[in-house]
Formats: sequence, structure tokens, C-alpha cells
Amino acid sequence: MRNFYISKIFFTGSHVETSSIDLIDGLNIICGPSDTGKSYIAECFDFMFGGNIKDFPIGLETGYNSIHMIIVTYNGNITLERYFEKNVITVSSSNPDFESDDYSISGTKKNINSLWLQLIGMDSNVKIIKNEETYERQFLT
Repeated sequence: MRNFYISKIFFTGSHVETSSIDLIDGLNIICGPSDTGKSYIAECFDFMFGGNIKDFPIGLETGYNSIHMIIVTYNGNITLERYFEKNVITVSSSNPDFESDDYSISGTKKNINSLWLQLIGMDSNVKIIKNEETYERQFLT
């Protein structure tokens, strides 16, 4: 097993049946006919990685209001929960290396990027050049 893998992603809402997809450790291939939801799955990953709420194609009119993602790590599971109308991802972790808390989508305080960078084994305080003329730096996201 690698350091982590995403084992499940699912939608929930108050008056709808939970819609989910289970994944395995290793290569997962999502295939099917046109208009069956393959692109929505990719959009869900982007949204849970901190994507912009304005770009998310699934709205409250569907009856769903949140996405959940379960990440399996070597030392316990991490569950992410994000509501459609919020720019916060709630992280619940049984892995002591990852803090349970609300993580922001933008800004520097508890940014979700720091969790993803930590998962892939990178320091979340890495800065890269943002502007070639002034060499202004920004945190890697």
C-alpha cells in the first residue's frame, strides 16, 4: 500500500439517497456511456482538493448538499466533508499525524493544501516564485 489512497467519495443530502463510489488501492478506471456521471466524479475530486465553489457543476437543486471523501492512510483514516455553499472542509482524522479541524480553501490559516501536501510527504511551508519580475514568493498549493 502507498502512503494513502482515496477509498470512497459520496454525496449526501436531507431527502435523497446517498450516492457513492468506492475506490481501491491502486489504479481505478472509471468508464461508462456518455452522460452517466464520469465528469462529475472528476469535479468532486477537484472540489475536495479546494476547487472554487463557482466552478462546481452540482447544485442544491439536486437535493444533495455535501460531499464526503474517505482517505485511508498507514496509520488511520481521514474523512473530509465539504458543504456546497461553504469554503471550508471539515477534516476528521483517526491518524494522529493529521489534525482534525476545519480547513480553509483559501488563505494561510489551516489551508486544505497543507493537508494534501502532508499526505504526499511534502512540507506545507514550501514557497515558490510567484512573480518573475519582483521574485515575490507564495506558498505552494
